[in-house]
Amino acid sequence: MLRLLSILAALWVSAGQTAEDDRVLDNAAATVDKYCALNADLEELDVDAAREDLEGGAGEDNFIVKLIEEAGIARQNGDTPAQIADRFGEIADPGFVASKAFAMVLAILLFVLWVLCCWFVCCPCLCRACCRCCQRKWATGKIFKGILWLLFIAFGVAAVIMVSTSMRGATMIDNGISGTACAAATLIEDAVAGSPTYQFTGLLPAYNTLAGLATILNPGSSFLNQLQTIIDQTQEIQKAVDLASGTIEALETMMNNPVNINPVSDPTNPSSSTMYHKCQVCEPLAEILGRINDVFASSTGEAMAQLRGKIEENLQGQAAEDLRVSITAAMEPIQAAKDAFVEQVGFFVEPGSGGFQASTEMVAGENSMLQPAVLAFFALYLLIAVSALIALALWSAKDQQGEKPDHCCVRFCTGCVSCSACIYAMIVLLICGIMVIVAMFGSGLCLVMIDFNQETGTNLMAAVGADVPAEVEMALKIADRCFSLTHPEFDPGFSRNLADIVDIPPMNQTKADAGETSTIREEIFSFALDPILQQIDNAEASLAGDGSAPSIASDANTLELLAMIGALDMSALYLPVESELAATSSPYKPMMDDVQGSTSPFKAYLVNSVSCSNVSLSEDLGDLGGQSVPGIEAMAVDGFTVQGSDVPALSYYMDAPMSGSCPSYTGGTCNNNLTMQFFKPGCDAAVAFLQDVKQQFQTEELFMCTYIVNGPTDPTPCYPRNMVQSGGAWTNTCLNGGTVYRRTRKCTLAEFNSFVKGAEQDIRKTFEYFDSITSSLLTAIITDMKDLVQTDIITPVVDLLDMLNCGFMRAFWEGLTTNMCYRGMNGFRLIANSYVISGLLSLCIALLIIIPWKISRDNADKLAREGGPVVQGSV
Repeated sequence: MLRLLSILAALWVSAGQTAEDDRVLDNAAATVDKYCALNADLEELDVDAAREDLEGGAGEDNFIVKLIEEAGIARQNGDTPAQIADRFGEIADPGFVASKAFAMVLAILLFVLWVLCCWFVCCPCLCRACCRCCQRKWATGKIFKGILWLLFIAFGVAAVIMVSTSMRGATMIDNGISGTACAAATLIEDAVAGSPTYQFTGLLPAYNTLAGLATILNPGSSFLNQLQTIIDQTQEIQKAVDLASGTIEALETMMNNPVNINPVSDPTNPSSSTMYHKCQVCEPLAEILGRINDVFASSTGEAMAQLRGKIEENLQGQAAEDLRVSITAAMEPIQAAKDAFVEQVGFFVEPGSGGFQASTEMVAGENSMLQPAVLAFFALYLLIAVSALIALALWSAKDQQGEKPDHCCVRFCTGCVSCSACIYAMIVLLICGIMVIVAMFGSGLCLVMIDFNQETGTNLMAAVGADVPAEVEMALKIADRCFSLTHPEFDPGFSRNLADIVDIPPMNQTKADAGETSTIREEIFSFALDPILQQIDNAEASLAGDGSAPSIASDANTLELLAMIGALDMSALYLPVESELAATSSPYKPMMDDVQGSTSPFKAYLVNSVSCSNVSLSEDLGDLGGQSVPGIEAMAVDGFTVQGSDVPALSYYMDAPMSGSCPSYTGGTCNNNLTMQFFKPGCDAAVAFLQDVKQQFQTEELFMCTYIVNGPTDPTPCYPRNMVQSGGAWTNTCLNGGTVYRRTRKCTLAEFNSFVKGAEQDIRKTFEYFDSITSSLLTAIITDMKDLVQTDIITPVVDLLDMLNCGFMRAFWEGLTTNMCYRGMNGFRLIANSYVISGLLSLCIALLIIIPWKISRDNADKLAREGGPVVQGSV
């Protein structure tokens, strides 16, 4: 059959995928080839240890997290942005910030001290002038020099360790950048090409499929035209349903009409005077018609008609437009996510200028300058350390123990090394101080990323003083479900399917008015798929075991019920209502009155129907079957028997028998065979009841008949029993333009009885017509229409909904945080800490190497001035 949607889907995907999307895809593939192979060779990361390192970098009380938490509390309390800012000022810990800025503060203090003290080293005259009082001759022993040598050797070893640590940090940054690029590239490929592992069809195909569905639901689309063709081909099934149900409804209308249940003098005015009779089978007959309707409703043909109608209802007209609008509304956040995705994530795989790779090529990859830069700082440190060792060796070799001045190169070398080490320490401590602060904020932000969820995002928006409109809240919800690492990767009770996450306005107006939202899956299933799927199941369940449609016309229950309708004689089933006759306002009350303890003999006429003759009810009428119902003739002249007792006719009580025939009897006066003359009023009332009421049932239009007519302008009755099938075609179907028209008018008892009894043949014939149409259209509806909708609408939509799992984004987020934070940020912090240590070691070198300079300087100055004895044991 038709596969239009499948063909269009391929066109939609190719049309929806822009040149920019293609370029990003190509870049992603190249990035995967370039970086992911390298990332696969990395040793497994100890996540717990890496997190501890991050927490150490962020501080025991994560400043960033604390700010976000406080913003969340302020948001819940309804605080203004100004109040939130004041709260931030209260919780800020200057001591904590100062501890992280220790290296930078130390560098500034060191610079001040160096500016003040460097002149004493650089200018001997200034040193002699200012330090004369504390200068003396020094003699150093081997132990003292040995200690200095051990310290300087330790500084050299520490330098090697720091170089190793910094290089490890640089490697971690390199690996982190490569891993980030790999994760981003994998994300793009998964998002676009799909991820079978995480059951994701692909963001662009998903968007384009929804766009395609919205397109085919546009009026005049090729798909709807194809669907309309099938619906037009199967219109006969609806006609058959309408004819059968219209015939049943015509009979139901008559049976349920109040003036037919309790006839009145003017049937067009239900409030007119009563006719003191009630239909004995109208209500039971309604139950019979209900049973026929049940058989009809469970038939294959009715199920086929319901399926056809449901497809027409849900996939055409206003319902299709509503569904298209809902799908379009659902596409908006996906469109925004797709555009932001291509724009933002594309940065990570962009190889050209301005892309992530070009921006990081100086610190990662083959052309990385990070390791040489790290080594350059330590090379300077090593140069200073080596210079210090040379200066120390020179001093050790040239030290004259204060007996005479040392060689001037001793003071020059030690002084230069001390100044250089101090300058290096200032520069490195300043740089690494900034790096430590950056690492603190970076580690804090990394922990926020790792622990991110919807609440964190909302608090973060509050922290920056931004509102959280509905679309932002929806984006945070998607981020929470798709990205957050706080939820288990595989949790049966936690859906990461976008069809269950994205909220859209409900099509149910009551829910919409209540401010409730719905999801894509709920809307599509509730208003489009479930009703159709249910009707498909009903249609298939109604089929016989061989796959054919069971006949409703030959169904045993149908035949039994129709036989009951055919056996009805409505004239025999209208009996007097005792309560109405006995009412105070009734002119016929005397015939119901018992006089002086004697029962009125005229009560026996309560069993007489409005039929002229007596009627024996058919056995087909169930509980009523087999009974003999006396009529008007029996009441007037013949008499009858009730439960073995003879009941005389009215003529028995008259001076002369009544003359005439049913329905018109005249003559006679009630004065005969009245054992008690006080029953005469009852006899007169009975005669009046016969002539004024009973006889009118046979002559007047006291009923409302409902029947099928030829058309809206042709009131001629049309009887479905006259339909004829010839060569597979049916004629005289009583359908005018595919519509059944009915008319209701006043009618006589004979007409009413004819319509009721004729309904049996009409219903039987419409069921035969219905069975014939059902069999001929079984393939068109059960097979063709079902296959078209099931294969081209339902299956693609269900498959799409099931393949919108965004768990692959969690894998990306995990890869991003692992590489950018656990590797990159921790590596950056290692380098910063190594620089801090190298700066402190350089400062120690500057302070220690000044000792030989001071000894040599004092000895030279002292000997130059005094030539006095050496002070032993001073050092």
